[in-house]
Amino acid sequence: MKFLALAALLVTAAEETVPVETMLAAAENNIKINKLDRAKLMLDQAKKSYPDDGRVDYFYGLVFAQQEKPEDAVKAFEAAVKKRPDMIEAHLNLALQLDVLKRYDASDKVYADATKRFPKDVDLLTEWGTTLILRDKLKEAEDVLKRAAALDPKNGQTQCDLAYVESKLKRAEQAIKRYEAALKSFDDPGCKRQLGDTYAAVGDLAHAEAVYTALLAKDSNDGALYYRRSKVREAKGDKAGAAADKAEWEKRKKK
Repeated sequence: MKFLALAALLVTAAEETVPVETMLAAAENNIKINKLDRAKLMLDQAKKSYPDDGRVDYFYGLVFAQQEKPEDAVKAFEAAVKKRPDMIEAHLNLALQLDVLKRYDASDKVYADATKRFPKDVDLLTEWGTTLILRDKLKEAEDVLKRAAALDPKNGQTQCDLAYVESKLKRAEQAIKRYEAALKSFDDPGCKRQLGDTYAAVGDLAHAEAVYTALLAKDSNDGALYYRRSKVREAKGDKAGAAADKAEWEKRKKK
């Protein structure tokens, strides 16, 4: 029935002008459920009726990104940015696809230009900081994340990313304080895991074990957590506990 409804909408669009919002909503719904061919059909029709609407190019970009066609996605997002420079999502997705292509200089330029256009967007700055971390550009990441944190000191993701950078820059005590403060209101397993890793790195084995144990209580299938806890227990001299954790890790490795 949904396919028939889409076919009817396409026929209507071919015969008369359907509002672009209707077409984009149909395309977006199909992208969300990974019906990319159907989404592209609607976008092709929208392109004919609304060739200058950058939102059409933006949704093309999302389709190509999900199809793992980064070159095509970049072209679509570039067109979206040119036609609709007010679309922050287009700037962000353009930068992300440039990262996929390892065109890092171009990606940084997109981020830099976007943050000038949207200077108070914390999520944009945090995303840029994250990509810099992944490229091991830690000082640059710290500078960007500090800008984000200044805008919104209570943003948990920003604070956790900044703490991660501090831990990598050998400022573990500072990182731990930042992690602990952020996690009071930001319940994120990844952030907690990083806190556990930082405890372990400075030899605070009791706290590291407690963090890993609490995470395993919520997700007992995470093999990496068993491995981490086994190392902590081994360092504490708990041979039996370490062996049990290694066995759990091995079991999950084979799946």
